[in-house]
Amino acid sequence: MSAGLSMESESTVRACPDVPGWTENLLFTPYDPVSDVGMWLHLGTVADMWEMWEDRVLIALPEDQGVLSMWAYHRTVPERQPAGANLEFRCEQPFRKWHIT
Repeated sequence: MSAGLSMESESTVRACPDVPGWTENLLFTPYDPVSDVGMWLHLGTVADMWEMWEDRVLIALPEDQGVLSMWAYHRTVPERQPAGANLEFRCEQPFRKWHIT
């Protein structure tokens, strides 16, 4: 599943690169066919404000009942990153398993 990439390639970038406007972004799109619920879960840094994380959540409800959404910006301490006010992502097994809170 790694396509030949190193294990470190699955890690998030911990310090802002010296590239103007560069951001770190993570996106997961789980779907449960039994409950017919889909999600779009995004965490990303804000360009030129590396300590600021934006989280966005979209939840598609079953049977075309609509979509729930929320977003927030949060100054997240380095030891908790990648995380925002409402989401936190942790890589448990590179290229295989992430924990989403």
